[in-house]
Amino acid sequence: MKAKTYVEFLSTIEDDAVREKYVNPHNIGHPLRVSYVKRLVSDMKALEKSFDKEEPTKVNMRAKNCHQVIYRIGDASGDGFSDSFLIKQGLSYHIGTWNEKMSNQSSNY
Repeated sequence: MKAKTYVEFLSTIEDDAVREKYVNPHNIGHPLRVSYVKRLVSDMKALEKSFDKEEPTKVNMRAKNCHQVIYRIGDASGDGFSDSFLIKQGLSYHIGTWNEKMSNQSSNY
């Protein structure tokens, strides 16, 4: 609906309460005033600090590296452990044996 058509529609509504429902539908059922929570003061200070500069802070939004795990195998049972996964540069893997202290414990942390 175009703005002009909407204004014309509103002008046809004689009851102010009904017209108000169309003009401010997001205000229905909400109080005119609310109490603030204690955190509001610290939030406002944080916002002031964020916006107190002439120029906005530059944030790096592009990652330099990206890795994708394509296939992974791993095991931590018994006396040893291993894991491997395929990345762009090739196969990455770790293998080893638990020391005496760790081999007597569960591998499920």
